Amino acid sequence: PSLGPVTLIRLARLARLTRLMRLLRVLRLRMFKELTLIAKGVVAGMRMLVWAIAMLFFVVYFGAVLMRQTVGPDRVAIGDVYGTVLFSDLMWSMFMIFRIL
Repeated sequence: PSLGPVTLIRLARLARLTRLMRLLRVLRLRMFKELTLIAKGVVAGMRMLVWAIAMLFFVVYFGAVLMRQTVGPDRVAIGDVYGTVLFSDLMWSMFMIFRIL
């Protein structure tokens, strides 16, 4: 009685799943409580970091739009070797506002 390839794949998946369940059971031990607390803290910190980056992006975006509308149309050049024009487009405006912050 030959086992087909589908049955062998299912057996391999089942073996992998039982190994994973064994690992989860070990991680629930008391000595890994600090590790789970650290992992939860990292996840909570990442959530906070994402919100901080989003707020920073919106501040930079609104500042860049404001500077683009006020200074951009005047084509103010800073007189450097590259002929840089201040707030010429939105992406450069965002970059300059980010550098200022």
